[in-house]
Amino acid sequence: GQIGRAYLVTITVTVIGTFFSLLISTMLAYGLMQPGLPGQKLITGLILFTMLFSGGIVPQYMIYNNYLNIKNTLLGLIVPNLLTNAFSVVLVRNFFQTTIPGELREAMELDGAGPFRIFFQMILPLSKPILATLGIMAAITYWNDWNNALYYITDTKLFSVQQLLNEMNNNVLFLANNSSQLQGVDTTTLPTVTMRMAIAVVGILPILLVYPFFQKYFAKGLTVGAVKG
Repeated sequence: GQIGRAYLVTITVTVIGTFFSLLISTMLAYGLMQPGLPGQKLITGLILFTMLFSGGIVPQYMIYNNYLNIKNTLLGLIVPNLLTNAFSVVLVRNFFQTTIPGELREAMELDGAGPFRIFFQMILPLSKPILATLGIMAAITYWNDWNNALYYITDTKLFSVQQLLNEMNNNVLFLANNSSQLQGVDTTTLPTVTMRMAIAVVGILPILLVYPFFQKYFAKGLTVGAVKG
């Protein structure tokens, strides 16, 4: 039951987090590619700056825990990864600029379409390769994430799969390393290696099942969205 609940938490976090991560990255990239945007170079520089430097774990923990109050909520597993997508923003912006002709946007503007209508009805439908690429990357990040769970989740009902499996592995290793202090407990047959292999399979199997359906989009998105020389 605990493993099933952990899978439900992880799937929920992965789906919601991936959706909003894609939404934030693509909307920001679309805004940055607009000609004549005030402060465009400054905003781009600040985004690139976050790829090299971060605020650190302690300030991040204090802001999320003391001010945003996301501890022991699903937001603690979703929000921290939403604001660290500078690479995704650059990748999407390059894709928009090199793949989608500006004439299409101009034609829709002449027809009276606003920025949001152009974005949702024209830009996104033509960006399936890059969306699949970023979607897989974001989904893997959320699925394999256990650092945020370690920082913000203490309620066992909100444990993700990775956090739960990590706790199980730590418990087995603790019993094996402290066998001399445990009386009446046979620790010689603890499946330490088997447990680790099982944890690896349980953790990676869903991603292996999903990836083949997006493989062609993933490869195309990386190729087209790469920085051109």
